[in-house]
Amino acid sequence: MDENDRLDSMARWMWDARQRRQMFCNLPDELRPTSIAEAYAAQEVYYRLAEPVYGPVAGAKIATTTKVMQKLMGITHPCGGAIFARTIRTSPARLRTADFVNLRVESEIALKLGADLPALGAPWTRDAVVPAVASAMPAFELIEDRHADYNTTDASSLIVENCWNGGVVLGNPQAVQVGDLVGVAGRLSISGKTVGEGNAEDPYATLAWVANHLGERGRDLKAGMVVITGSVIPTVSIASGDRGQTRSPLLTIFWHCGFRHFSSRTALERGLGNEPSTVLAEDPAPKGLAMLIRSEKFGVQGGAASAVRARAIPAAFLPTLSIGGLLLICP
Repeated sequence: MDENDRLDSMARWMWDARQRRQMFCNLPDELRPTSIAEAYAAQEVYYRLAEPVYGPVAGAKIATTTKVMQKLMGITHPCGGAIFARTIRTSPARLRTADFVNLRVESEIALKLGADLPALGAPWTRDAVVPAVASAMPAFELIEDRHADYNTTDASSLIVENCWNGGVVLGNPQAVQVGDLVGVAGRLSISGKTVGEGNAEDPYATLAWVANHLGERGRDLKAGMVVITGSVIPTVSIASGDRGQTRSPLLTIFWHCGFRHFSSRTALERGLGNEPSTVLAEDPAPKGLAMLIRSEKFGVQGGAASAVRARAIPAAFLPTLSIGGLLLICP
């Protein structure tokens, strides 16, 4: 078969396996890409198969960022994939686990672009991409690995299959200043229990990598697209009924709760009135500080009342809020 037929066969093999909800397997030997470049060429064909179902490419992701994963897959670099428009959800999101073969979640920082980063502008540097960022937000990447064996997964097969992306859940976008996100700490809780903590590296450097990676393929990053910048916390599996929330005490430095338009109350709560909010601190230690929001008029929301131990602190004096999106999983 010629090269175009070969690329088409690679992409269709992976797409058909996904549609049939089969356990993830590497491409058969006769279809195994001979290079990473060929794997990405097949990924482009995969996009064309996926877009009628999932919508056009509306963002980008980075994968295999850790040395552990790279060593397992025999590579020394990250991998890249696409996010499709119909798989982008906003928090709070409700998902059916039955829609996934094996749902896993990565807690990330997402950047929304306010300007293009065209392929012709490459190579992009970290400082050069900063002005293109319109806002940042907490994000969950939905990983659909279909029970893959990570010890035997081949990087080229992973790339063809779009790096297991099953969509994203995005929190509220916020304007950011340079340096706000570098090293920011995050915490993931599931069903009220902390399951992981970690620190981001430099999301802007990741954005530059993604822009250059796509530029090599002749693809632009367009204004309005979302780029997720790698998991701050190790990937976790999500079971039916779990609620996941990412909280970060430092990411919220630029979500200063003294500003009315940064209120974290829900739309329903805002509709009840515009009374000022007070922040209640569960833990005075700066690391992993979890914050609750109370309306002066309507009291502590939900089940938060029993968790409050500290005195109320006026919001204007504490630039920290719970920033994570709430991910609801049902059977």
